[in-house]
Amino acid sequence: MPERFFPPIRRIPAPFMLPEVMSIEEVRQLLENITDLKYKTILSLIYSSGMRVSECAGLRPEDIDAKRMLMRIRQGKGHAARFAIFGKTALSLLCRYKRIYRPAQWLFRGIRKDLPIHRRSIQKAFRKAVMKTGIRRYVRVHTLRHSFATHLLEAKCPLPAIPAVLGAQTDREHAALHSPYATDFRGNYQSA
Repeated sequence: MPERFFPPIRRIPAPFMLPEVMSIEEVRQLLENITDLKYKTILSLIYSSGMRVSECAGLRPEDIDAKRMLMRIRQGKGHAARFAIFGKTALSLLCRYKRIYRPAQWLFRGIRKDLPIHRRSIQKAFRKAVMKTGIRRYVRVHTLRHSFATHLLEAKCPLPAIPAVLGAQTDREHAALHSPYATDFRGNYQSA
């Protein structure tokens, strides 16, 4: 085996940066500035459930349980399925969206009817709404997920419940549905 000419170079760890978070008022203004019902519904669902952009893009109509205000996420991070909650405002937007668009295969279809909406389309609509709202900081669609978690914490949600709601535990379905916090949390949840 050949010897190395130079000693191995050690990487300098990147400094830990706290994620950017939007205030509740900024989120409210952002959602109010979106005129397209489809994107308003998408971004409202992302914020009120804390899901990722790709998870929202992959939703199917049968994944929504309006009575329990739950949705099934089939392809989460690490290809794990889980359940997520969503708020009453998102539910009313979703009902209106379903009445008008009548989704069949995908809840939010893309340009082609047989394909889901592309996450870049969601990101583009988000950037447009951010510019219209006048937010000067660097925020992305994923910032809505961070904001959701932060707003839960500010609303005195028990800390162990937050990763469970976000699906960040190893046994995701159990954590989201059977956590001692989940039942109480779902009953009291009234966010966007």
